Amino acid sequence: MLRIYMRLLDWADVVYHFIMSYDTVTLLSVAFSIIIIIIISFFTRLVTKFDEETKRQQQHQQQQQWGQEGYQPREVTVYLKELRAESYQDLVLRSPRGHVTVVLFLTEDTRQKLLQRFADIVLPYTRSKYFVFAFLRLEEYLPWYRLILEETIGQQARSLEMNSRNCIGTVLAINGFRKYYCMYHARTVRAFEKMNGQNGGNGEFMGFDSESESDAEDSVSDETEDPGVLFEKDLLDGLPNWLDRFVEGTLQRFKVDNWPPDMEP
Repeated sequence: MLRIYMRLLDWADVVYHFIMSYDTVTLLSVAFSIIIIIIISFFTRLVTKFDEETKRQQQHQQQQQWGQEGYQPREVTVYLKELRAESYQDLVLRSPRGHVTVVLFLTEDTRQKLLQRFADIVLPYTRSKYFVFAFLRLEEYLPWYRLILEETIGQQARSLEMNSRNCIGTVLAINGFRKYYCMYHARTVRAFEKMNGQNGGNGEFMGFDSESESDAEDSVSDETEDPGVLFEKDLLDGLPNWLDRFVEGTLQRFKVDNWPPDMEP
C-alpha cells in the first residue's frame, strides 16, 4: 500500500513540475479554453432541448386541430391533361418506359360531371409518378379511337356502329412504350360479370352494338326503369375496381402493332 502511495506522490510531482514549466499566460489560456468549451456544450444542450420541446408542442397542437369538428385537411389537386393532337406525342407516342396514360372519353355536355367523378376516383393513384391522367373529346377524336380498335380486332371494327354517345365513359389505360392498352367500359363490366370472365371477342362485349345514334343517346341519358340502361352518373361506378385490377396486372391487355401516327380529326 505504501508503494502505491509513494507512486502517486511521484506522479503528482511530475504533473506539478510539468504545469509550472509553462508561464502564467499559457495556463490561463488553457483554463479559459476549457471553460468556453464547457459553456458552449451546455448552451448547445439547452438549445437542442428547447427545439425538441417546441416541435412536441406543435405536433400536439396539430393533433388537437385535426380532432376538432369541422376541420378540413389540405385538399389535393388532380391534374388532368387533355389528349389531343398537340399532346399526343408526349402522352402516347413518346411516353416514357413504365408510364401509363389513363384517358377518359367524354363529350362537351358530359364533361363537367364525368371529369369531377373521374378525378375523385383516380385521386389515390396520383401519388405514383408512373400514372398520367387525361381526357379526350369524342366530338373530335372518335376516328382515332376507331383506328385503335382496328389495331385490336381488325376489320370487324369497321362494321361497328360507333358513335360518341356509346363511347362516353370509356377509359383506356395506354402504355405507349410497350404498345398495349386496357379498356374500361361500363357495358364491358356488366358483360364480364354476366359471362363470368368469358370474352366473346366481338364489338358488343367491348361496349358496342348495332344501335343507332338515337338509341345510344336514349340508353345513356333517359331516366327509365330499364335495368339495362346506363345513366351518365353510373358510367364510372366500376372504374375503381377496374383500376385495382389494372394495378394488379389481371386485366386483359390489347396489343397494337403501331399506334396511329397522329390524331388529326
